[in-house]
Amino acid sequence: MNSDPQTAKMIYTEIINFINKTKKLLHDKSVIEVNSVIPLAEKTVNFMSSSSDLNYYAVNYYDVDDLYISHSANVAIFSTTIGIGLKYKLDDLVLLCASGILHDVGAGRIPGKIVEGDTDNLTKQEIYFFQKHSELGYNSIKKNTPQMEHIANIAFQHHEKFNGTGFPKKLKGDAIHKHAQIISMVDSFESLIHPRRHRDTIVPPVGIKQILQRKGNFFSTPMLKALLEYISVYPVGVYVKLISNEIGRVLELSPKNPLRPIVRILYNSKGQKCEPYNLNLVDEHLMSIKQCIPMNQK
Repeated sequence: MNSDPQTAKMIYTEIINFINKTKKLLHDKSVIEVNSVIPLAEKTVNFMSSSSDLNYYAVNYYDVDDLYISHSANVAIFSTTIGIGLKYKLDDLVLLCASGILHDVGAGRIPGKIVEGDTDNLTKQEIYFFQKHSELGYNSIKKNTPQMEHIANIAFQHHEKFNGTGFPKKLKGDAIHKHAQIISMVDSFESLIHPRRHRDTIVPPVGIKQILQRKGNFFSTPMLKALLEYISVYPVGVYVKLISNEIGRVLELSPKNPLRPIVRILYNSKGQKCEPYNLNLVDEHLMSIKQCIPMNQK
């Protein structure tokens, strides 16, 4: 994989700006023109096909003032990462990425305290409004091309669960679009590894563990396997502390063993900045990761 942090930052900023602009448009009209998401998704997919640098932002960035915006960007990136791992064709990857960017567009018409709150503590009325955002997203996307029709349907289905307990239609199994299955799973994962109004950040290993331990088969076994294999317990971009107490950033996953990635060492065992170097944990049998650490705690 090539490394191009400057281009990654530019594309991530472009995605954030697009989502922000789309949200503002929803205040003025109920149906919005979003065809421009396709060239943005194409640019994102083309970059991610040769670089994993965008995953750094998906892991480490969130907008404390408007989590809806950063959440949508991060879901698009994680979903595309899984699609690339599953060797989806280019057209499918573009559709998946575009759907990730727009999956929560309907949330732009729901009060932030409901969207970002703890769903276990919402009132019946608040739950009703929260669940309406899938339908609002579907209705807000201007469906004037087959591509946008697909994206609208995926946005409509992104809270459906494999066991039929989701909403709004309680679809089950393969009745749920394959892209919606990915986005539904990634939507949960992304929400867990970034802070919300009711809790602090949860590091990725705990986030994945919570997804695996949730009651019922919310996600299919192949999808969970893809999450573990292509996002991993230690996603690209996450900061980790090794058993040596050295601190680094996960640079690349190993196809042989996602739990033993290549780590870019940035701090020595005393917590001092050092000359960066790469450590491939597949080759370092006596070295392992002790814990993930939030970026602001490195």
